[in-house]
Amino acid sequence: MGTYGENLYIIPPVSSNCGLSNVHAGKNVVVNFNCNFVDDGEIFIGDYCMIGPNCNVITANHPISPKLRKAGLQYNKPVRLENNV
Repeated sequence: MGTYGENLYIIPPVSSNCGLSNVHAGKNVVVNFNCNFVDDGEIFIGDYCMIGPNCNVITANHPISPKLRKAGLQYNKPVRLENNV
């Protein structure tokens, strides 16, 4: 995992593209079962957050212009969940 605070609680299974290496969790975070992190970009999870079962946190994005989408372009944007989410 990237970085994490104290009292991180993960209920498996959890999957990710990059082995959670781009996930940064604060303190007292709960990640429930069947969560998927598309962590090609950075994911920041604040303190006292609870992520429910079957959630996806996805950094991958694509252009909304049909012309650019036909070119197969994709990029990543960071995801930030603030405290108490």
